Amino acid sequence: MFPWRLKYIPEQVMLRIMCTGNGLILEINDLKVAIDRVNFGSYDFHFITHAHTDHLPRQIRGKLITSQETKELIKVRNKGVKENLHEVSFLEPVNSGHILGSRALLVKENKLLYTSDVNPRDRLFMKGFKPIQVDTLIIEGTYGKKNFVFGETGKLIDEILSYTFKLLSEGRNIVALGYSLGKGQILTRLFSWCSDLIVDNEVAHFNEVYERFGVYLGKYLRYTEASREGLFKERSWVFVTHREGLAKRIAKQYEAKIIRFTGWVCQSRNKRQSREIYGFPLSDHADFYDLVNIVRETQPSRVYIAYGFSNELAAYLRELGFDAHLLPRNQKIEL
Repeated sequence: MFPWRLKYIPEQVMLRIMCTGNGLILEINDLKVAIDRVNFGSYDFHFITHAHTDHLPRQIRGKLITSQETKELIKVRNKGVKENLHEVSFLEPVNSGHILGSRALLVKENKLLYTSDVNPRDRLFMKGFKPIQVDTLIIEGTYGKKNFVFGETGKLIDEILSYTFKLLSEGRNIVALGYSLGKGQILTRLFSWCSDLIVDNEVAHFNEVYERFGVYLGKYLRYTEASREGLFKERSWVFVTHREGLAKRIAKQYEAKIIRFTGWVCQSRNKRQSREIYGFPLSDHADFYDLVNIVRETQPSRVYIAYGFSNELAAYLRELGFDAHLLPRNQKIEL
């Protein structure tokens, strides 16, 4: 599985980091590591944190470091990954809790940690990120504003199930709207009790990868099968999709209620409901206070916010006494 390993650990290590937008370039002495969506140059290694498209480069630009799960999920996106997987003894991928196979990157000798997309919460079959004490932390800030508060996960799931049971008992059908990878599998498992559970085709493709890695998601029908068999004309179904246009068309045609599952529902003034769409902040990311708690538990000397609401999160962390800053783009920083 790992045909090539770098075992040499430099006695003295100089670290430099540069943000390129949705990617990072890490220099460890003369060793260069591209991280995620770096689309230029060549590197000793290319570390891919997870398989969401906003983190994937157009091509791999060095020896590939990623999880086997991520490699298989990338294949579903018709981006064939022929490269073998590699290991470097002082670069340790650790679970980031975001989606199947997602990994943060720990530079063990100098205690640098890059979280990429991160979630410390256990939810259904997903295990959350466990903070590690480090000298320098580079963290995401997707939901790095105080209004992004999701509440306790167990209570949120109870609220979701209570609302969906109510709709189904009233004869309404449900369209569950969320990202096809990560959220789609959570929703498939969450609604696996429904005898007529339908999932969009792309969601089903990712489901198959999850199941190959031992994650049981229950029984469901693909969208094409359900359409062919006329299941949408029946009552008491739940349809999981990532396509908003399709969701609205199905909801209008079959008098279904759309429920949106994303942390972004916290951004709107009336965050939970509108005439057409109801929302729950069920997210694969950390909320604002999750991010703050990760920083507290890692106890870093320095914190850099890589993307998202970087300025807002950094300002709050400075109020708490942390040396926190936005990670500037296209500027090399020595750590």
